[in-house]
Amino acid sequence: EAAASRADESIGMALQAARRARLLGDSLREPLRASLEVYEPSLLPPTKDLMDRIQVLAVQVEQAATLRGLDLYGVPGNEVEMSPKFFDVIGGVPRQRMTVHQPAVVRKRADGSVGEVVTKGLVD
Repeated sequence: EAAASRADESIGMALQAARRARLLGDSLREPLRASLEVYEPSLLPPTKDLMDRIQVLAVQVEQAATLRGLDLYGVPGNEVEMSPKFFDVIGGVPRQRMTVHQPAVVRKRADGSVGEVVTKGLVD
């Protein structure tokens, strides 16, 4: 059980990294392709392959998280209502609404609602 708990923490952190990589890849795909076509056409195929592999990796991590019932609570940069159940405060005094720096890793219940907190997130 302890090993599974540590694995869930790692899967949750990988889920966060995968989602960020996917968003970044999506925003860079077209501008990067256009630039490479003009300035470095020989780099276009390996770059496309890399971007595709990032997508595949993100999907696989998301599937692993779903199989373990894991999800993220909070979006970096967004303001949330401070809850000590979900977040630890970094720098400063807790306030009613704070900015998410790292989302919490939570386990979803069968009905889709948030269950236990696997790893607390960070807010300031």
